[in-house]
Amino acid sequence: MKKYHHELHDNKLIDSKLHQYLDAIESNSIVSVYTELRLLLYVGILLFTGGVGYFAYQNIGDAGHILLQLVLFIAIILGLVFLQKHAQPFTRAKSIVEHSYFDYILLLVSLLCISLFTYVLVYFNWYEQALKSTSFISAILFFAFAYRYDNKAVLSIAITVLVAALGISISPVNWIQGEWNSTLELYNVGICIGFVLLTIGKVSDKYNFKSHFKFTYQNYGYLILYISLITSIIESDYDIYFALSGILCTSIFGYFNWYKKDFLFFMFSCITFYICFSYALFKLIDLFNNDLWMLYFYYVPGSIIVFILFLVNKKSHFKHD
Repeated sequence: MKKYHHELHDNKLIDSKLHQYLDAIESNSIVSVYTELRLLLYVGILLFTGGVGYFAYQNIGDAGHILLQLVLFIAIILGLVFLQKHAQPFTRAKSIVEHSYFDYILLLVSLLCISLFTYVLVYFNWYEQALKSTSFISAILFFAFAYRYDNKAVLSIAITVLVAALGISISPVNWIQGEWNSTLELYNVGICIGFVLLTIGKVSDKYNFKSHFKFTYQNYGYLILYISLITSIIESDYDIYFALSGILCTSIFGYFNWYKKDFLFFMFSCITFYICFSYALFKLIDLFNNDLWMLYFYYVPGSIIVFILFLVNKKSHFKHD
C-alpha cells in the first residue's frame, strides 16, 4: 500500500492531505475501531432485550402480564415509526441509510417482536395451537423488514426462523409433547430447503433484486444442503444412494464455485465431497473385500495431504482481479 500511495502522490493524483492520512494508516498511527464499536452495540442490544425479559420475570406480580405486553408493543411501534422516518425509499439495489443507529434499532425491533410473540403464546397458553403459525408469521415479518430496510442481519434471522418453523413439524423431538419422532423427513426437507435458498440467491443476483443478499442465501443454502446430505448418509437406509447424490451435487457446485472463485463455498463443497466419496469408497471396500481394511489408515492422511497441497498450489486462483 505504501508504494502505491506514494506513486499516486508523486503523480499528483492525490493531494498532500490524503497522502499524509494514508501514511498515518500505514504506520498504525490511526486505527479503526469501527468493527469493535459495532460489536459492542450488537451486544448491548442483546443485553437490553435479555434485561427486558428478566425485568418482566422479576416484576410480573407488580406490573402485570398485560401491561408488560403493552409496553413491548408500544416499544415496537415507536421503533417502526423511527425506522420509517429515517428509511430510504424502497429500491431493488442496495440502499444506504446515513443514520448511525438505524441498523441497531431495526435489530432491536426484530428481537422485541420475537419476545412479544413468545410472551403472548406462553401467557395465553397458545403454544400448542399457534407455535408453528406464529413462527411462519415471524419469518414473513422479518423477510419484510430485511427487504424493506435492506439489512442482512435481519435476513439471517428471517431464514433461521423460517427453517425453524419448517423444522418444528419434522423435528426428531416433539418438544411440546416430549416425544421422539422419526427423522425420515428431516434431511429430505433440509435438502429441499437448501436447493430453494440457493435458487433464491441465484435469481436475486440474475435479476438484480437485492443482489447483495446472494451471499446470505448461498451461505445458508450450502450449509443446510450439505449438512442434510451428510445426515442422510448416516440416518437413511439408502445411504449409498445419498452418498452418490452428494458426490454428484458437490462436484457440480464445486466446479461452479471454482469457476466463480468463491473460496468459502468451494471449501464447503470439497469437504462434503470428501465425506461422501470416502463413505462410498469404504462401503464398496466392505462389500467386496474386507481384507483391505488397512487401506483406511493410509487413505485418510494421504488424501488430506494431497488436498492441502492442491490448495497451496492453487491459492492464486482465488485472487480476484
